[in-house]
Amino acid sequence: LRDIPLHFSIADLYQFLEDRLSDIDHAQVIELEAGGSSQDTGGGTGGVKKNKKAGKQEARAPSPPATPMIDDITYGLLIAFKSAEAACSFVAHTDGKRFSRMDHHTCKASILLSADVVSSGAAGDDVKA
Repeated sequence: LRDIPLHFSIADLYQFLEDRLSDIDHAQVIELEAGGSSQDTGGGTGGVKKNKKAGKQEARAPSPPATPMIDDITYGLLIAFKSAEAACSFVAHTDGKRFSRMDHHTCKASILLSADVVSSGAAGDDVKA
């Protein structure tokens, strides 16, 4: 699952998954990379703008990175299912579904065939992917 809103608690997530819990072997909450979406966050690097009329170059100051709104910060959930059929059924059932009637965020579910661990947690933490 991707794009789970930050204000959505683990208890809310449990309720969202309630009818599919018997199909889940284990799950891991993950932090999504900042700027991982295709939207531009305004983190420009500055540069040089050429003035065509005068043939001059004007220095342009770097634009500051945009601060994300709290409503835009999301997390993800990696889920290992007991069977491939359960995983396919889960994606078909939840992809595009609203997390709640009171929230505009929709679930983005897809099948993940493999994952690479970029960094691990504290010493001794096991990471399953």
